[in-house]
Amino acid sequence: MLRRFLDHELTAEDSDGIVPTLSMIWGEMIWAAEADHLDTLGHFHDDQRPAEHTDWLTSGARVTRHSFGRMVQSIADFQLPSTT
Repeated sequence: MLRRFLDHELTAEDSDGIVPTLSMIWGEMIWAAEADHLDTLGHFHDDQRPAEHTDWLTSGARVTRHSFGRMVQSIADFQLPSTT
């Protein structure tokens, strides 16, 4: 999954700005993308208008409202699997 979503190999120095990336990988991987810690909390550059929030710091990871929504949906689907 990492190779599909990332354009480079991970090293021990890679992090989301707070947590080392390689220490995030445990259990079942449900989502992967290029983002920093604030991006994953919803503080990314909103690419749509009207903007729904203001970014604290721009990471340059190019997280969009759409990609953030995919992340949140992946987490919700994992936590609340469909029973149908």
